[in-house]
Amino acid sequence: MHPPILTIAIPTYNRYETLCANITRIVPQLRSDVCLLVVDNASTDKTHDLETWIEGNHPDTNIRVVRNITNVGAGANVTRIFELVETPWVWTLMDDDPVHPDAVEGILAAIERNPTAASINMQSTAIPEDIRRPADREVHCASVADLATHLDFMPNLLLSSTGVHRVAAARAVLRHAYISLNTVAPHIAIMLSTLDAGLGEIVLSGHTVITYNYNPDEVWATEVWLAVADVFTLVRDQKARAVLLSKYTLTHPGWVDTRKMLKILLPMMMDPGTRQMAISDYLYSWSKRLQFTSRPAALMFLNFAFEVIVIACVVVVSALFPFRFSAKSFSSDALLRTAIDGRA
Repeated sequence: MHPPILTIAIPTYNRYETLCANITRIVPQLRSDVCLLVVDNASTDKTHDLETWIEGNHPDTNIRVVRNITNVGAGANVTRIFELVETPWVWTLMDDDPVHPDAVEGILAAIERNPTAASINMQSTAIPEDIRRPADREVHCASVADLATHLDFMPNLLLSSTGVHRVAAARAVLRHAYISLNTVAPHIAIMLSTLDAGLGEIVLSGHTVITYNYNPDEVWATEVWLAVADVFTLVRDQKARAVLLSKYTLTHPGWVDTRKMLKILLPMMMDPGTRQMAISDYLYSWSKRLQFTSRPAALMFLNFAFEVIVIACVVVVSALFPFRFSAKSFSSDALLRTAIDGRA
């Protein structure tokens, strides 16, 4: 018997069937030194009966369920994990990312090789074959500048389910995660802050632990990506920040594509209750587009002028008619569906 070293922590909200399926995949990989924690963000579906399902299907497994009194939002639910775990290491696994059969074995081996690392970034199937690292290869990053240089695929870093963290290092900078909840990426705030504080390396591992289908064209995600970009403001090294943002733009072009942003934000501009926020998001997107574009200034000005005319027409039309539009009725309002309802 060995004392527990790793907690597999799953934040969840209203995904009962998906959660149960992923737990079933994980259970065969549990050992005496690995335990499972589920943090339920006050779900309103059958997740409140999870303990009964565990007793009926996996009665002899080390599974702990913690249920929030109220919905604290997705980012806060993930961040709470670092306060609740009782082991030196934690793997933050999302409930809807299917785990591979050798995931835990690969994570434990990576921990054994890197006991002083602050975080270990495992791989997912989203990484293209031509840049995928071999399973036995690791890249060590001792600073944010190193991470900016060696990071080959930004979505893999942003994905919570590829993150394995040394709890002591994460807790030392946990305030940065809570401060950064508006970015919907508190785990990135933790990694950047531990590097900045010299609390350990970030290790980029070649071992694949989950299946993830990355789709950069998902319209609903564009607004979330705009929020996530703000997490890089934690990087004080301006050169490293520029490199990270450039790599972010390569794989998440929607956050600086104002046409996509406008398509998403127009319905919110028609609702007086969300209009100001939507216009603010649109202008922020334009500020980033100017930073990362090489197009002629005159062409950019014409593009901006055309979009402003469109916005003005939308605002006038919505003001002239007696009915009110509600932003919550539009599926494009991604932040309302993720950050507020608590779905990770």
